Amino acid sequence: MKKISKIILFSVFVLFSCSLFFIRSYSIVDGADVTRVFSVKTLTVNEILIKAEIGIGENDVVIPGLVETLYRGEIVIGRTRPVHLMVDRKKLSFFTEKKTVQELLNEKNIDIGNRDYVNFDLESKIYDNQEIIVKHYVEVVRKVEVVIPFTVVYRENRLLEKEKVVKFRNGADGILEKEFYTVYFGGEKITDELLSEKVVKPAVSQLYEVGQASFNGEYLKKYAMVSTAYSPRVIETDGNPWVTATGLRSGVGVVAVDPNVIPLGSLLYIEGYGYAVAGDTGGAIKGNIIDVFFYSTEDALQWGRRAVTVYLLPGKWKFPSRLDY
Repeated sequence: MKKISKIILFSVFVLFSCSLFFIRSYSIVDGADVTRVFSVKTLTVNEILIKAEIGIGENDVVIPGLVETLYRGEIVIGRTRPVHLMVDRKKLSFFTEKKTVQELLNEKNIDIGNRDYVNFDLESKIYDNQEIIVKHYVEVVRKVEVVIPFTVVYRENRLLEKEKVVKFRNGADGILEKEFYTVYFGGEKITDELLSEKVVKPAVSQLYEVGQASFNGEYLKKYAMVSTAYSPRVIETDGNPWVTATGLRSGVGVVAVDPNVIPLGSLLYIEGYGYAVAGDTGGAIKGNIIDVFFYSTEDALQWGRRAVTVYLLPGKWKFPSRLDY
């Protein structure tokens, strides 16, 4: 009899041990609730939750994932809720499993300073469709560049033919730098104080010259010539566009001639151009050709190639560094 009892006890022990070996045990942690599920076969996470009759929301977080197969172990469910977060007028709507406002802000890497505003206590619990408003207080010193428009100026030129207008210089806008002390609260500018301003690039006026010269009729000789025009570009000259054969600086009133026709230093009056001095030469200036100077390529192109009458005047130029305007 004792032998039979021992056999029965041993059999029960073996069966119990086998059941422990073959039965799968799972724990489901759902917030503060813990549910245990047992199975004689290996299940996926989704199958385990179905067996436990635990529903999962579309945006809930389940670890491991629903399709994962578990031999045994723990499943953690993170319940999410919809929240709306307004940060400095930028609105975000999303689901979160965080429990408090502070945890939510940490999740979104949003720091809160002493002068910032949050419409809920940071330790308060989050509820469905909660609207959390964050307004940051930001102080900055900012620099702003303001364009200084160039002006247009006209000046008289006693060498140019009367009422002829030529461009002397292109205009260029300047830059005014302003420094402001600015405060933003909730993305809105609430203070904007001008601290300083300085001109970092002065504007350059666009300058035109207006001719004042009229031919008085006194001349030694006159020539029927072909006139071309050039401007201070290397491509149009034999070298430095500002240096002439006589050392006179290029400028309106300095013209290139063939010295065999008109001697250098001669004073001239050119029909349609005005008074000039024969102060330069050029490889293409041969015979009865005269090349007149303009500061701008546009004026030179407008002059083009034309027939002109050139008057040789009394006197001689002494070649200072520039024409006396």
